[in-house]
Amino acid sequence: MENRKIRTHYGDKVIEADLPEGWNLLGNLETKASPRIGPEEMKRALDHPIGTPPLEKIAQGKRNAVIVSSDITRPVEGEVALPILLDRINQGGIPDEKILLVMGGGSHKQPPDLLKAFLHKFGKEVVDRVRIQYHHPDEDLVRMGRTRRGHLIEINRWVMESDLKIGFGGIIPHAFGGYSGGAKVILPGVASREAIIQNHVMVTDPKVGMVWWKEIRSVRKWKKWLRRLGSILY
Repeated sequence: MENRKIRTHYGDKVIEADLPEGWNLLGNLETKASPRIGPEEMKRALDHPIGTPPLEKIAQGKRNAVIVSSDITRPVEGEVALPILLDRINQGGIPDEKILLVMGGGSHKQPPDLLKAFLHKFGKEVVDRVRIQYHHPDEDLVRMGRTRRGHLIEINRWVMESDLKIGFGGIIPHAFGGYSGGAKVILPGVASREAIIQNHVMVTDPKVGMVWWKEIRSVRKWKKWLRRLGSILY
């Protein structure tokens, strides 16, 4: 008998569907269990950052800070990591009331219940400690210019007006960008809808493509340039 069942995540559920007649499913990919990175490992990583001064040192002398996070479509939970990050920013002299957390989902649809989304992604302690905003790709934007390809660059105003900019996300394989996280926190995370469209349409360019690394590099270079423009310091 042919294997025709496929499973996929849909919100908080896992749903099953039947493939068309004549199709044979070779298998469903599953993520292998791996040990969680606990608080002590996170603190140790912040104590010994790679290629950058410690976060608390970078924060010194800054008036305020913004943390740009991925949205709930990315499996990166902030309940454990973000309080540690906030403490380090505090040690650098920036109090909680001067820290803004922005959930950057690019052009994703805003969750119907933002408080529920914030609690799910960041945990109650973080929600109670700092101000949180959801990025809208059509509102509160700053025009930064254009790339060498002529693509429009518009970034969230709250992010651009903050002294210290921190990206928070996961390193996840991505067919178009190579890996999520890093530069993708800015684009598409907190970019305008038009900037996102102009970047994503690059997948149709035969010189860029979708799969091979030599083609992906064009997209990553674009995003890294944009990250520098957004002045992500950590």
